[in-house]
Amino acid sequence: MIGKTDLKLEAFLQQEAKQRKISRSEWEVMALITQGYDIPEIAEHIKIQASAVRQRLSQVYDKFEIAGRGPVKMAKLQKFLMSRYQEYQTVLPETTDPNCFKNDWGEAPKLSGFHGRQQQLTLLKNQILQQQCRLLAIQGMGGIGKTRLIVKLGQILQNQSYCLFWRSLKNTPSLSDLLTKLLEFLNNEIDIPESIEGKISLVIEQLNSSPCLIILDDAEHILQSGSSGKYIPGYDDYGLFFELVGESKHQSCLVVISQEKIRGISLSAQLSSQVHQFFLEGLNAEEVGKLLQEQGLKGSATHWQEMVHDYGGNPLALKLLSLMIIDLFQGEIGNFLKHRTIVIKEGFREILDNQFYRLSDTQKQILFCLAEAGKPLSLKDLQEKSDDFLSLSKILEPLESLLGRSLVEKIQHQPGNEVLFGLQPLIQKYIKQHQLSPL
Repeated sequence: MIGKTDLKLEAFLQQEAKQRKISRSEWEVMALITQGYDIPEIAEHIKIQASAVRQRLSQVYDKFEIAGRGPVKMAKLQKFLMSRYQEYQTVLPETTDPNCFKNDWGEAPKLSGFHGRQQQLTLLKNQILQQQCRLLAIQGMGGIGKTRLIVKLGQILQNQSYCLFWRSLKNTPSLSDLLTKLLEFLNNEIDIPESIEGKISLVIEQLNSSPCLIILDDAEHILQSGSSGKYIPGYDDYGLFFELVGESKHQSCLVVISQEKIRGISLSAQLSSQVHQFFLEGLNAEEVGKLLQEQGLKGSATHWQEMVHDYGGNPLALKLLSLMIIDLFQGEIGNFLKHRTIVIKEGFREILDNQFYRLSDTQKQILFCLAEAGKPLSLKDLQEKSDDFLSLSKILEPLESLLGRSLVEKIQHQPGNEVLFGLQPLIQKYIKQHQLSPL
C-alpha cells in the first residue's frame, strides 16, 4: 500500500490505527488519503465502489473526531495525520528500526518467472484483506503451484504492512517447537509458557497486535497416510491450533498449504465465514502458452490447449517436459504432439510416487479400476469392478479424498445426469505405466 521507501510513515500509521481501533479496511483508505489520493482514485486502486470508500472514511473521521463536510473533512484528516507524523519523527529514537513489519521466509523457495494466477491472487488477497479471513487452507496436487502462489501472495501482503512467518512441516516439527519459534519471531521480549494451550493463547494475542501472515507449507506430512485428513499420532494439537486461530478474533491470517484435505479445517470452513478452503487447479491454455514460450518452446493456441488436456495444466510436469522437447523436437510442440504420447519425467514421477504411496488400499483400488477401464465410471460401475464388490459406504470417503488430491476427476455433462468419475490423461498414464505394469 505505502511506498517501501517511507517505512517510518507506515509504522506511524499502524500505531495510530492501533490506538484508535482502526480496522484493516479503514486503514487501507486512511493510508491512501495520507498519500494524497482522492476518493475516485482510492476506489480504483483497491477495486471497490466510491460509496464504499466514503463509508469507510466516515468511520475514520469519527474515530479521529474530524468535523466538517466532504472535502473539508478529508483535508483536515490529511493535515492532522501529517502534523502528528512530524511530531512522531522528532521523538522517534535513532536506534529504532522503522521496519517493524518483520519477515522470516524460512524454507520458502525463491520466486522467479511467475505466470498467470491473477484471478486466484485477487481472490485470496480479498479474502484476507476485505473478508478478514483468519485461516486459509490451500489444497492441490503436487507440482500444481500452491507454494509459488502463496510466495507471490506473501510478497503482495508484505508490501501492505503484514509481517510474514513461513515454515515447512515436511520434517514434522512438534507444535510446541513451532509455536516457540513463532512467538520468538512475533515478540522476542515476552515470556513463553510451557503448555501448548498457553502458547496458542499467547500467539493469538500477538496476532491481534499487528497483522501477520503465517504460512505452513507441506502440511500433508502431519497427516496419516491412507486417511482422510486425520493427523499422525501425537500431532492432534495442530488441529486445536488451527481451530482456535480460525475462530478467535484477530487481524492476522494463518495459511496452511497441503496436497490433502485437512478434515478439521474443512469442517471449520463450513461453519465460519473467517475460514476458507481454496482448491488450486492447473494453468489454463493461455497461461500454459506463456510458461512454455518462456521455456523456449514454439507452438499455437491449439497446442497449448492440447498440453492442458494431457498434463492437466500442471506447471512442474510441463517445465520438466520442456527440456526433452527442446532436445528431441527442436522446441516444436506440434512435432512432439504428433506422436500422441504422454511422457512423465522423473522429477514429476517422484511427486506422484509420494502421493500414491500415501493412499489407502481402497483408494489405490479405485484408481486401478478407473485406469483399467480407460473411461469414466459411475459409482455403481466402481462397486462392480472392485475386487470384493465394495459397499457404497466404503467407496464414498476414499473417492472424496481422491477428488481432493486431484487424482480423480468428477464428470457431469448435464445437470441431472449421472455423475461419472475418471482420470486425467497424465494420471491414467502414470497408473498404467508405473503401478499396473509388471516389474
